[in-house]
Amino acid sequence: MEAKRLSEAVAVFTITLTRQQLYELYYEGPEATIHLIEGLLEELADFEQILGQRQQRIIDAQHERNERQAAQLKRVKEKLERQECLNYHLTRRLQELQAELERHEPGEVRRDSHNSSLPPASDPPGVKAQNAVRRTRSLRRRTGRKVGGQVGHRGLTLVRVGSPDRVVTHAPQSCQRCAAVLSDGAVVAVELRQVFELPPVRVEVTEHRVETRRCAACGERTKAEFPRGVRAPVQYDEGVRARATYLHKYQLLPFARTAEAMRELFGCALSPGTLHTTRGRLAEKLVGA
Repeated sequence: MEAKRLSEAVAVFTITLTRQQLYELYYEGPEATIHLIEGLLEELADFEQILGQRQQRIIDAQHERNERQAAQLKRVKEKLERQECLNYHLTRRLQELQAELERHEPGEVRRDSHNSSLPPASDPPGVKAQNAVRRTRSLRRRTGRKVGGQVGHRGLTLVRVGSPDRVVTHAPQSCQRCAAVLSDGAVVAVELRQVFELPPVRVEVTEHRVETRRCAACGERTKAEFPRGVRAPVQYDEGVRARATYLHKYQLLPFARTAEAMRELFGCALSPGTLHTTRGRLAEKLVGA
């Protein structure tokens, strides 16, 4: 469009010169002709500059629109993936509930206030009595056995290990009767007690360095490769992400409390945003399963 306008402007400027004016320009000599041509070239350069600026603005605006559309498309895609994962879980839960209902109440089930949204006033007299008994009656049955652990029950307790990881010896310093020093006294008995402890677990940082070496034979430069999964300059490994996902999804900790637990237990300053991104990646991998 801008090029067409430029051509029309040059054409109008040229047409305004009449035949008589062209003859006069011819008789004035080459200087007048050169001056006219220079003026036309200057106007043409101005038009080209204006056209280039407008085209650049159009290109920049189109680039911004493309970026906004790409970002919106990415958000829609992520929303659809989360919705697909949620639909999968809801479908599985619905199937489990239907199977449980068929297992406990086979055949046609009569609807009342106990198993539907009907009001209690609509229940028949027999159903009202059954519901009252159901609400107050305990499901436990008498067995005739005593309360507590039964005879022959194998209790679960800690068992002493044969090779402890660390042994701490506590020796008396002085005799409790005469206060003599016992550094050279003979050991006549040893009593053992074992304490099971969790050592402090802190995050460790591994730095991967990729070298580029020059061949002594041909002079070619060859660069090594980072291990699989090492993609960013600074990142958490899969073990850290797996533990955070376990606390969040299996132990049902919210994002903020999961980040707090990872920071206090392992010294990992994970943010809720990183946990959300990790959950999305794992959900994508588990959609097929």
